[in-house]
Amino acid sequence: MGDNVANLADYIEQHLRRLLDLAEGGAIEIQRRDLADKFNCVPSQINYVISTRFTAERGFVVESRRGEGGYIRIFRTHLDTSTHPFGFVNSVVGDSVSDQEMGDVLFRLKDLGIIDRRDELLIKGIVRQQSEDLRGRSASLVRARILRAVLATLLSVRRECEEDM
Repeated sequence: MGDNVANLADYIEQHLRRLLDLAEGGAIEIQRRDLADKFNCVPSQINYVISTRFTAERGFVVESRRGEGGYIRIFRTHLDTSTHPFGFVNSVVGDSVSDQEMGDVLFRLKDLGIIDRRDELLIKGIVRQQSEDLRGRSASLVRARILRAVLATLLSVRRECEEDM
């Protein structure tokens, strides 16, 4: 994807996130055509942004209806971080995870302030290094297992450190 298209996708994402931040109830409803007109792009560009940047792994639910009177509804989901770290991590990371899904999960946790950029880069590095020689399903299973272990350990250590203060 070229820089202009990537920048346009960034602008569309930022716009939708601003709308979500301002929305009561954490949900918005938009018209694909209106948004495409606003950003002077084709509706498929809007579809691309929504399908890649507003995923369940990133903490969103999207409903869509095409045709006349069609709409896109985007809901922000919330995580209960008050549970035990392992329960929380298991609710976020499934039994298998692709590299893209791992990135989305880490993006969501960073977006929520649960981890920072340094944590994100460290976790990605550890998981990728440990699963680099594997392919297909086994890589997804190992990636998920390592991601769950690292996140649970990180959250557990943080909780202990907070209790010591």
